[in-house]
Amino acid sequence: RQQEILNRALLLRKGMKEMGLKFLLHEDDMCSVVTTVYVPDYIEVGILREKLREKTIIIYEGKGIFKNKVFQVGNIGNISVEEIQFFLDTLQEILF
Repeated sequence: RQQEILNRALLLRKGMKEMGLKFLLHEDDMCSVVTTVYVPDYIEVGILREKLREKTIIIYEGKGIFKNKVFQVGNIGNISVEEIQFFLDTLQEILF
């Protein structure tokens, strides 16, 4: 089960890296259930969150010193490879 969670995190992170997105932490320092990503300069995190929500995708905005700088994506639970791909495709469509 733990390996499945890690594999989903790696798939998610690989897709976001391929888009050129940058992570808050080095991948070796991340936990397997949450990924924190810098928001590209050309979009506000609130707008990104709303556009994803329209597609039934939930992300979390950064708090404190990270407000408006990062967003977080969770990948715990019964998330399928297809759902991860849907997220990545939707994120790609919104950002690019």
